Amino acid sequence: MDYDLFISYSRLDNEQGRVAQLVERIKKDFAYFAGRELVPFFDQQEVVGMQDWRQRILKGLRESHLLLACLLPGVS
Repeated sequence: MDYDLFISYSRLDNEQGRVAQLVERIKKDFAYFAGRELVPFFDQQEVVGMQDWRQRILKGLRESHLLLACLLPGVS
């Protein structure tokens, strides 16, 4: 498998970089405990035109060992 971890999140939840900060912390802690770098699937690219983002996401899911779903409280 190509990825250790698939990060699922809403772009709205990462507007202030909160999910990105979490991923960086996980990578840092993983490297400390495992002695190697974590390889996450953390897609931060914007969908452009007719890009097949579904295929990219499905491929990332298939090639990942674990899934982390990031659910942040909604802001009203």
